[in-house]
Amino acid sequence: MEEKKMEKIPEQQYPYYYDEDEIDLAELFQVLYKRRKFIISGVISLTILSIIICFILPKSYRAEGIFRLDPDSVSPAIYRECYALYSNIERFKNYYQKYVKDKELKEIFDNISKDTISFKKTVDEFIEPLESNPKKREKLPSNIFGLRIKPEAKSPILAHKYALFLGNYIRNTIMYKILSDDFSNNYYNSTKNFRDIDNKIIKLNVDINTLIEKKELLSKIMQSYPISKKFDVTQIISVEKGGYKYLPPVLQIVGIKSNLADLKTNLTVLQRQRKLISLYYNFYKKLYDKKDDIKDGNELFKIFEKEYNLLSKNNKDDVYKEFYNTLTIQLNNYKQTFFEKIKFVAGPFVPSKPIKPKKKLIVAVTFVSSLFLFIFLAFFVEWWENNNQKVKE
Repeated sequence: MEEKKMEKIPEQQYPYYYDEDEIDLAELFQVLYKRRKFIISGVISLTILSIIICFILPKSYRAEGIFRLDPDSVSPAIYRECYALYSNIERFKNYYQKYVKDKELKEIFDNISKDTISFKKTVDEFIEPLESNPKKREKLPSNIFGLRIKPEAKSPILAHKYALFLGNYIRNTIMYKILSDDFSNNYYNSTKNFRDIDNKIIKLNVDINTLIEKKELLSKIMQSYPISKKFDVTQIISVEKGGYKYLPPVLQIVGIKSNLADLKTNLTVLQRQRKLISLYYNFYKKLYDKKDDIKDGNELFKIFEKEYNLLSKNNKDDVYKEFYNTLTIQLNNYKQTFFEKIKFVAGPFVPSKPIKPKKKLIVAVTFVSSLFLFIFLAFFVEWWENNNQKVKE
């Protein structure tokens, strides 16, 4: 049986057999050229519209400054507590309602403090901790040396005022934390020291009275036994197992008087210390009693300064002078820490250009997006017209 040869199918009889999945670029360019006016006019219209919108959108300015923290006073642990304080919405409200007089600034603070979530978000956005050795961590850094304060507002002056306010607010929070802790610690320490030194004085007085009583008894023994005065004072007696009791009464009285002299000297020292501690106790008790009703660092500082100014500068008592000098040093340390070490070291500067809206970015994105959009619409319109024409035919 002869094999039949397969006849070759002419390619020209099936013109779309090989090309049905291919894209005709020439045809695409023809569509784009045909719809060029539609595409160009659409892109230009949207781009012009975006430019107009950029000028209509409200502007936002950012005033940025570096706020230094004193590492000797503001440890990582203290900063964490301060962060919890200055991010507390109620504390923020009380502070700005008390100190802010600018209506526009007050309006901003009224808006951001409407709810806790938005307020916390604003605080974290505008107050950024600066680390000496940055590391990835989930929460607050442990080695901060300052803060980058960068609030935003609708005008350059308003943004600058906003930044200054946040710096003062943070300083006030740190002042409150440090002073409140110092008042409490000094009050508790002086109370404890006062009780401890009272116990020491009581014990010392008991020891003194005991020795005095023993001396009086020995004096009576010497009066009853005059011969005891003639004992050889150079004789050797073992003091082991209470052998000192058998020393001559005269020697025992001499030893007692020597011990009494030492104890009375110690008592004088303790009484002086008690007087000094008493001054501290009375001073810090006044501060401690007032601090619970005050949540403002400036007011706590003023209370300390006021109580200090009430002290006498001309008291000639050496104990009082020591007390006064110590408080003077403490007051100067507070002033140096709060007003010289904790402050802006760079800025905040009045911004010259807005950060929002980003006009160039908006126009560029609009131009590219509208170009793709109208190219797509051009093909869609072409497809729609062709299909309508086939339906009509």
